[in-house]
Amino acid sequence: NLGGVAGGGSIAIFKECANYGTLICSTTEAKAGGTNIGGIIGLSNSEFCGDIIDCTNGRQGDPTVGQIINNGVTSGDIRLGGCIGFIQNIEATITGFKNYANISNNYETGLPIMIGGVVGRMLAKEVTHTLTDCENHGAVTGMSIAADKIGGVAGIAGICQGTADVAQSVFNITGCTNTGNVLLDGPGTGNCHVAGIVGTIRDNSTGTISGCNNSGDVRNGTATTTVKKWIYTGGIIGQFGSSTGVVKDCENSGDVINGVHCTQGGGIRFGGIVGNAENGLIENCTNSGAVKDISYSIDSDFGGIVGRATSAVACEIKGCSNTGDIVSNNTIEETASWISGNGIVGRIAKSNLNIKGC
Repeated sequence: NLGGVAGGGSIAIFKECANYGTLICSTTEAKAGGTNIGGIIGLSNSEFCGDIIDCTNGRQGDPTVGQIINNGVTSGDIRLGGCIGFIQNIEATITGFKNYANISNNYETGLPIMIGGVVGRMLAKEVTHTLTDCENHGAVTGMSIAADKIGGVAGIAGICQGTADVAQSVFNITGCTNTGNVLLDGPGTGNCHVAGIVGTIRDNSTGTISGCNNSGDVRNGTATTTVKKWIYTGGIIGQFGSSTGVVKDCENSGDVINGVHCTQGGGIRFGGIVGNAENGLIENCTNSGAVKDISYSIDSDFGGIVGRATSAVACEIKGCSNTGDIVSNNTIEETASWISGNGIVGRIAKSNLNIKGC
């Protein structure tokens, strides 16, 4: 565990703390337990957690100050965050945090990567995690070769995840801003969530993302990336997983780009606001960024607001608007391919979707 202020342990109150040093892991021997790096604290997994208030990582105008870099070998998950790498099972509140530094995982791991401009992973057990008025201005980059593991790369929080067989956990992300570009890349990348604000809210949890703004470009893959699994990408959130949730009063102006070449066995879901919506409410959100498919994916759904709606229960899109271009340069030639793009929803896979006033 590596942190600019503390490596790990209990969080009482961190107020107006700042880190300007580079945090880099370059281990050459795999260690159990994974890698947790944060500009303020690497890992917090005790029963007590207080507040992190008005703390900063890096220096405005210079993204090389306070960089968080993983080059190290690991036998566990990789969790990197501008503020905290990993918050586990405890209630946490982060207010007014700012990250100006670039964050990157350069180790092509077959295990999950969870990277965020503020928090890499939040794992909650019957508690509430709150991020308010946080900002990320650094680039967030993840390299991965994971084919079956769940990961997330995002401007604010990589993964928000609940715990099975207990009461629902709650994640509230309010008034947060991302201007940094977000990129997921690496050979064989799969089962990952990429977004300007939150990668995914999933697994017995509920969440509200409100009043958030993303202007950074969000991209999965480059010309050499080929996958056989699923990738969910959104200007605000990649996927509402097995959770109910609300996205409201959010704006995206960054381009959302699919560059992944997806073969049989997987698919790409990407949208200006939400990549894949399984349930919940998306209300009063606007997208002005281009949504571009520049791949040769066999299964690609993309839309100005939602890429794909797979609503097992009720899902509603209300009062949303898209002015961004919807662009497909998909060059797939297989007859079994499915390419679907639209101004609001790319593809409706089930009938439990209501669209109003869009």
